[in-house]
Amino acid sequence: MGKSKKIKLLYYGDFDGNTGYSMVSKNLISHWSKFLKNKIEITVFATNNFKKTDYSYAENVYVIPALKTRSQNDNDPYCRNSFLKLLYNGNYTHLFCNNDIEVLNDLYSHLKNIKEDKRKENRPKFKSIIYFPIDAKMTKDKYEVLKFFEKPVTYTEFGKEILKETLYPNVFKKVSVIPHGTNTNDFFPIESKEILKELRTKYFGENKNKFIFGTVNRNSARKDISSLIIAFSEFIKKHPETYLYIHSNPLDECGVNFYKLIDTLNLKENIHIQFADNNITESKDKQEATGCISYSLNMLNELYNCFDCYITTTTAEGWGLTLTEAMATKTKAICPIHTSFTEITNDGELVIPLRRLHQSCFVDDNYKLRYKSDKGEIIEAMKIALSSDKKNLATLSYDKVVKYNWNKISQQFLTLLKGL
Repeated sequence: MGKSKKIKLLYYGDFDGNTGYSMVSKNLISHWSKFLKNKIEITVFATNNFKKTDYSYAENVYVIPALKTRSQNDNDPYCRNSFLKLLYNGNYTHLFCNNDIEVLNDLYSHLKNIKEDKRKENRPKFKSIIYFPIDAKMTKDKYEVLKFFEKPVTYTEFGKEILKETLYPNVFKKVSVIPHGTNTNDFFPIESKEILKELRTKYFGENKNKFIFGTVNRNSARKDISSLIIAFSEFIKKHPETYLYIHSNPLDECGVNFYKLIDTLNLKENIHIQFADNNITESKDKQEATGCISYSLNMLNELYNCFDCYITTTTAEGWGLTLTEAMATKTKAICPIHTSFTEITNDGELVIPLRRLHQSCFVDDNYKLRYKSDKGEIIEAMKIALSSDKKNLATLSYDKVVKYNWNKISQQFLTLLKGL
């Protein structure tokens, strides 16, 4: 691409919301917008964005909330028909997709046709990058769309190894690894003990002096928060001065009804366990987003800092942003050592590790193998967390994740874009 040519980028993915993908998009796009200024125009086709009208996010960033573009009978949450129309009708130089391969794989033939139609019509060509997680092996047919993109980029070396086992060599040779960054502007240690004391009172009230375990994850099968609640129901019998905070929607349609679960386990809300006070990312009416309050990053940072220990029993991760966010606040963590977490935690050296894992396969999950944590080991790990952090894990994990610098990572992508 010539040096003087302006980049006209179509970005397809979550944006300006409170999902993990949105956090990634915000960091990438904000950097590109500031760094290239008048040398780039970014159109964001923003999934999981519930705004009703198009708007300018920055002088050179224009956002189209995807959900508002659907036709009356279109219930696709990813608005793929609208995305294809936008790609065909626009004169973009570049396409950047940030999503799961499964979301884009069915579009393979359509994307090829759009590119071919533009060639026949003598319209501007576009180059493309896809940035995607890999948390388990799938069959070869699930990766077809990677053939279309000039540059497939996955998050971890774990992901690349999975792809090596599955992709044809001519597709695999195009694959690069670029990790997620750590948002140290929004996630950082709060050093003042007085401020932390006030914050614990604010968030946990009468439970402020208990040892607080906290998790921040969606209530879904893959995150498996139920295993954590079940283990905690036994743990608290011998350790009554502990408390579990769960930053999830307890009534998420993709998960378990936590209220019924804790009733079965004889746990009492706001005595033993606490849930976030509203539906965090998924509203009852996804199109209208009624009653969906977005928690601020400032609030999340305060919560991480208030936890005595962050804990997750997720069964697989392509990255796992909430773990690295917690690590960025110098909060010691418990997590299973599998998928991306093996790399992030230096094979468990930076956390209290869960290593007794049981393979599982969920319904409607592409027959991916997942890894359920062992209840007995979760309880043992929580006991270890009650002791002082003699290994200084909180500081060691902090030192690791702050090296994942979003500015450098965003620049890596710009280099790829300009080199296509």
